[in-house]
Amino acid sequence: MYQCESTMPALLAPDRYTTESAHTHDVEQLRTRTWQLVAAASQLAKPGDYVALTRLNVHLLIRNHGGELVAVRNACAHRQCELVEVGVGHREEFKCGYHGWCYGSDGRTRKLPVSKDFPGLDRETYRLDVFPIRRIGELIFVRLDPNDADATEMSAGVASDFDDLDRWQDWSDEFAARCDSDRWQLIMNEEIRFDCNWKVALEGSLEGYHLEEVHPHTFGAAPDEADVDHKLYESGTTLETVARNDSWMTKMEIWLAKQSVGSHDPTYRHVHVFPCVTGAFQDSASLIYQFYPLSPNRSAMIALGFGRRANRAGAYGKMLSRFRGWGAAALTRRLIAEDGAIFPKVQRGMEGHPNGNRIFGRCEERLDAFHRHWVATEAMQRAVQ
Repeated sequence: MYQCESTMPALLAPDRYTTESAHTHDVEQLRTRTWQLVAAASQLAKPGDYVALTRLNVHLLIRNHGGELVAVRNACAHRQCELVEVGVGHREEFKCGYHGWCYGSDGRTRKLPVSKDFPGLDRETYRLDVFPIRRIGELIFVRLDPNDADATEMSAGVASDFDDLDRWQDWSDEFAARCDSDRWQLIMNEEIRFDCNWKVALEGSLEGYHLEEVHPHTFGAAPDEADVDHKLYESGTTLETVARNDSWMTKMEIWLAKQSVGSHDPTYRHVHVFPCVTGAFQDSASLIYQFYPLSPNRSAMIALGFGRRANRAGAYGKMLSRFRGWGAAALTRRLIAEDGAIFPKVQRGMEGHPNGNRIFGRCEERLDAFHRHWVATEAMQRAVQ
């Protein structure tokens, strides 16, 4: 059932999706108030493994340093040389390739070639910025504000939240369970880009009203209200349904589930943790993804997909697990591509009518909940100023 009883005007005007000032606001809020999903733990399994990326204009290096995961700014404290190129790799030493400065897990220098040429070097000032890092199941999150005391406490294990709220622990337990390495294996790890504002892409994931038009051969029509349960929380929203279509893909999913784990749970659950982390959970696969802006009209999402491990042992069980994971990843890519084809049209429509009015139906109440949350960030920013 839905929670709202009437239609709702969109609280974010189109210019909040199209202007440089709105983009600047969004980047600042996301950088200072959120944890960013950056990697899967399996990418950092061995000491020396690293992942380097740019997120919200911050150049990050996440590395397994002797069994400890650390996140630093990917720039040497000496002359700002990039420590490693963007991508995934392995380095035995935490060292800059320009002059050989070496660093410890705390970001401080450990070895300086010809150190006598740097008399009186203040090693506390000239060091790498270290960012708070947290692991939730197989998910690695980083806070992009290295000076955030609350985030530092969170990374050390003190109860805190995901987005300056009080409920992240509720969500983190669910997310961790849906990618636990004993039951799930990584089947997808991609950055996907869209020609639209990040909020357009996020909002497209929060409602099923578009399914029949955009996904006629994959999802088909959205379930009736009686078959859908929406819940609205202070820190996020959820959708849950057991209604399934009778497509060949659904039939194949059910058959594979029964063959590999012996049963099939039809429940589909979608979780949105404000402002931009989402999870799509079903019996065969878990997809956890986060949206982020690149420019006013460009965005990206990191998508980590996990497939259920088969209960059957031996070659047959491995084959079933592999095939099931491949099928889930292929379907996910197709759905994202179908959404990605409509998003630019939404973006161009708002750019052509920046003061236009928009409205949400009752089935789109999760978008209204997100708008209320994001409008509150603007009020908080004004209060600080």
